[in-house]
Amino acid sequence: MASFNVTAEDSSPLISYSPVGAWADSPNGDPNTQSYSQQSWHTSSSQGASATIQFNGTGIWLFGSKRPNYGSYSISIDGQSVDGSAQAGSASFQQLLGGKSGLTNAPHTAVLTNTGDGAPIDLDSIVFETQVGSPGSTVSDSSTDDNGGAITYLPSSADWNLNDLQGCFDNTLHYTQTGGAQAQFSFNGDAVAIYGTVSPDHANYTITVDGQTHPFLGGSNGLASTLHIGTLLYFANGFQPGPHNVTLTANPEQAGQQNTGKFMDIDRVQVFVASPGTANATQGNQGSAVPQANQEKAA
Repeated sequence: MASFNVTAEDSSPLISYSPVGAWADSPNGDPNTQSYSQQSWHTSSSQGASATIQFNGTGIWLFGSKRPNYGSYSISIDGQSVDGSAQAGSASFQQLLGGKSGLTNAPHTAVLTNTGDGAPIDLDSIVFETQVGSPGSTVSDSSTDDNGGAITYLPSSADWNLNDLQGCFDNTLHYTQTGGAQAQFSFNGDAVAIYGTVSPDHANYTITVDGQTHPFLGGSNGLASTLHIGTLLYFANGFQPGPHNVTLTANPEQAGQQNTGKFMDIDRVQVFVASPGTANATQGNQGSAVPQANQEKAA
C-alpha cells in the first residue's frame, strides 16, 4: 500500500484538549514563538491535562518543545502508555516527544498527558502516517483552491466573501458569517484533507461526507486565542472507487441567520489518489519515513 504523512498543527480541531481551561494557545510574550511550527503551540501546567487525537493510519508522532522548567508527560496509543520528560538543560523546539509506527491501518487514539506536578509541557504538532491503495501502489495528491471554481457556495455566493489573505493557499480564502451556509464539492480519490483557519471568533461547523456528518467546535475546540492559517480541519481515507460528496456547514445552530459574527472558512481541499503498481514497485512515500526532531531549533 502507498504510505504518506499528514500533519495536524496544535490548533487543528482534530485535537481535543481537556479539561476546559487547562490549556493555553500560544501565550503572548514568549520570546521563542518563532521557533515553533507555524509559530503556534498549546501548553498546560495542569497535572492530568490531556490532548487527544483520533486518526486512521499506521503510525503517529507528537512534537513539542523541551525546556529547563518543563516537566513529565505520558503518551498513550490505544491504551498503551509510555512516560517521557520535557525537561532539558537548554530550550529546544519541534522535538519528537514520542510516537509509534507499525500500527494496523485502522482507527487509533493517541493521548498526550501532563503527568508533572505543576510543571508545563506543550504540544506543537502531530504527524500521523496513513495508507491507501493496494500492495505496490503509489500515491499522488492535488489541491483545489477555494477560488478555483470547483467548490459551490450556498445558499448563494452573496453569503460568502473572498479574503486575499497572505499565507493561505494561493493567498485566498472564502469565509461566511451566515448560519447554515455551505461549501460543497465532489472528488474521486482515496483520501481527502480540508484546510482553513481557526480563531476565537470561528463558528462550530459540520463536515458531511457521503451522508455521514461529523461535528467540530470552532476555534480549535474553543482553545484558539489568535488566527491560525493553513489548519487541518478534516481528514479521512479509505474511500471506495467512485465520486464522493463533501459539505461543510457553518454554525448550524444559527441556520438562516446572517451576520452572526461567527465565521467559517475554507482555504483548500487536498485529494490523495493511489495508482496501482506491480508487487515489486516502490510504495508511495510522501514523507512516510519516521519524522525526526528538528535539532536545529535550539535556543
